[in-house]
Amino acid sequence: MPTWPSFLTPAGIVDFPDQPEKQAALSALWSQRVSGFTDQAILGGPWQSLYGSYQNFYVNPLYTDIPTSSAVANIQWAGFPRRITYYFSNYSLADQVSLANTGYKVDGVTTFGQIPRNTCPPPVGDPTLINFGPYGPRGWQDEYCEWSTTYDDLSKPVAQRKVLRIDFVCENPEYWNSLWAIDPQRAVDVYNSALNYPDGTAEADKNVHKVVTLDDLVLKDPKTGATVIDPFTGGPTYDPLNKFNSGPEADPTAGGAMHLTATPNTLQTELGLAAGATVQRQPNSGGDNTNTDWLICCSQYGQLHRNSDPHIGQEVNLVVQQSLRVSLANPPGLYLQTPVWPSDAWVRFPSHAPAGARLQDYFRIARGTEQMNGPNGQPMASNFYLHCVMEVPKSQGFCLSDIEIMATDPATGQGVFYPITGGAQIAELLKVQINAVAFPAGSAPQQFPCLAVAPTPFPPQPLQMLYADQWNAANATPIPNVVGQAMTLASNTVIVPPRVKPGQSVKLVLTFSADSSGGSNAPVMTFVAPDGSIAPDVLVSNVGQPYSVTYAVPGNSYPSQNLAVEFTVNIAAHAQPAVLGLRLTSPGTNPSPPPPPIPAFLTIDTIATS
Repeated sequence: MPTWPSFLTPAGIVDFPDQPEKQAALSALWSQRVSGFTDQAILGGPWQSLYGSYQNFYVNPLYTDIPTSSAVANIQWAGFPRRITYYFSNYSLADQVSLANTGYKVDGVTTFGQIPRNTCPPPVGDPTLINFGPYGPRGWQDEYCEWSTTYDDLSKPVAQRKVLRIDFVCENPEYWNSLWAIDPQRAVDVYNSALNYPDGTAEADKNVHKVVTLDDLVLKDPKTGATVIDPFTGGPTYDPLNKFNSGPEADPTAGGAMHLTATPNTLQTELGLAAGATVQRQPNSGGDNTNTDWLICCSQYGQLHRNSDPHIGQEVNLVVQQSLRVSLANPPGLYLQTPVWPSDAWVRFPSHAPAGARLQDYFRIARGTEQMNGPNGQPMASNFYLHCVMEVPKSQGFCLSDIEIMATDPATGQGVFYPITGGAQIAELLKVQINAVAFPAGSAPQQFPCLAVAPTPFPPQPLQMLYADQWNAANATPIPNVVGQAMTLASNTVIVPPRVKPGQSVKLVLTFSADSSGGSNAPVMTFVAPDGSIAPDVLVSNVGQPYSVTYAVPGNSYPSQNLAVEFTVNIAAHAQPAVLGLRLTSPGTNPSPPPPPIPAFLTIDTIATS
């Protein structure tokens, strides 16, 4: 019998401390969604590729017993985006730091250069030059650690601004979508709590005070200005790139960081990466499983040259080599750790700072917890921070940019003191961590060749499904970014199953990859019950003509061209609650066996909490 009855919320956080019914609803919805992400990760990609599916050395702990004696592997990496230092190693340290903070060099004008589309060896490699990404307001902060710096005056040149506060976040967007689904106003309250100075602090200590309203966080149709309504709850839809969670720069009126926004920084992607990394690969002339870069290119589970993806994949792969099965420890997620603070000799404070001041005195936890227990009931060797803040109380008479930290100048190799200009210097000290549990598999893992394109014919691949009004508004909302790449808010939606009620008819949009014919016909959509049978109470109607869409499917670093189609799903009045999968087939075909459904793509539910 499985030892985990449910997936806990990130860091076990309780966002409805005084409303147990709503907290229970949130916990149930969250566990259901994480279980769906896990099942998707285990299935992998059986539609259009070979050797990248049915990754069963990764397990769903809601179905599989994980012994309490299971070891916990702590996998850790630096929060500073390594791809900046890899691709722009010839830039000065000041320029690298400035790029990480703002997307611009210290001149405030020059941004990232172009890079090869894919630096893996052939056949995956692609030397075509593209704009450095991921795209979006702070898309380049792609190590599952993002930050926003609050300045005294954004109209000043960067070099003349005072740094008042820095917010670091690793909270995943899927959780925020879930919190909003239960109670949008509570999400607003949490924004106000996390983005302001702790309650009870004297007014003289507050550097910045934000006032967040419900209207600030809702998704609006860019053509009409009307709020987009969720057809399940009847309430407003959440805008993940709202004015208080967008971009690397903030002031009291806008900007800030509440959760991750770079398109690859999602929990669903992290689970998919962990499952993909469990597959053992057959060595070839290019390398073997012990070669970090070779492994990520061979298995195609993440982005090369990050601190995070290659390292996570390698560590998980090495664990599975020992004939162990793995899963993320409960609660699954990405967590910030207490920074590795530099010695006092590496930090300079202004003369009027308090005697004995240390950098860590100005670091605090806005969301998350210090410690949680592992499968054996003992504390895990990690912190579970979701949102951290650097800030000097205003009453002390100086601010963060008056503090200097020593760094090594790559040009001279000498130590040089630099004032804090944003979060990048702290991100170098700040670690991100996942915790994996491992237990005996009973057999050695099989080795497979590197991932390869499936031979024809192959079916269309489902990518994402959203309410039609939500998709249309998001896909029509342009998102500015420092490299001027065409991008819409669709890339910052999340892949969670839309919820529908018994007796309800709802317009949805499905995005999908074309089948092997390359045609643009609408696929045949079949919703599948958890037992593998065709769901009898779901009827698809009013299927439109597919059209081309180019966006970064949530979890991906770069945009790709795919297809989208609008349709109506009709739910029988007597339908029972269920989480359904979706199978796509090409029109006019009846493959045997049929392609597998992707799990957790539509939820029939009977409760709407608001």
